Amino acid sequence: AFARLGVAPPRLSDWIAEDALSRAQLRDVAHPMGTTRMSATAQDGVVDTNGQVHGVHGLFIAGSSVFPTSGHANPTLMIVGLATRLAFHLRGLALTDSQAA
Repeated sequence: AFARLGVAPPRLSDWIAEDALSRAQLRDVAHPMGTTRMSATAQDGVVDTNGQVHGVHGLFIAGSSVFPTSGHANPTLMIVGLATRLAFHLRGLALTDSQAA
């Protein structure tokens, strides 16, 4: 696929290429979680309880990456709930801004 696109294939870091682990043992997951953790403070997370990135006005994140930990079940319903909650929050902000203008 890389050659067809005219792109060089990725080169694995030496520690990966030389590792005794089989490449078949390396796998991704469908719903990475915790990479932009939700927390009340910037010290403990990336986004606040409304999904806004700490210290960056107007930048919001909605997805499983804001979950502080993973659960035991598929997170799709929680992601939909989080996105719906954020949509209502952003709508409220937009209405407040339009009334102030």
